[in-house]
Amino acid sequence: MTADRPVCLLRYADELTWADVEAVHDYLMDGVRPLAYDGPSGNAQRTALGFATALTHLAAALHHDLLYRQSAGPAVEAERLRRVRATWNSVWHLAAPWRGAEGYDARRWLQLTYLTRHDEKEHTAR
Repeated sequence: MTADRPVCLLRYADELTWADVEAVHDYLMDGVRPLAYDGPSGNAQRTALGFATALTHLAAALHHDLLYRQSAGPAVEAERLRRVRATWNSVWHLAAPWRGAEGYDARRWLQLTYLTRHDEKEHTAR
């Protein structure tokens, strides 16, 4: 685990960090890389390559939304956080079969429901 990566429970899209994305990406790629790039040709290799490609695409989308924030107002920020949540949840679905495996970070690699703590409070107050 890198020093800049929080160890607290991930609950909201605005808490997600690039370190989280890198960690889950690297964890999954370590497992799929031998199958995708060094494995025997065939359906298993194509499946692993598809997984690796999808994972890398999702990580790149998160990289953009996490590192290139714009100060264009609350509506734009809420839309950015919705994209972060949706994209992260797609990564989470790819990683979910590894829950309980050695190295799986069950405190950070969670499905996200809310954008912010305030978003959760508003929802539960209704």
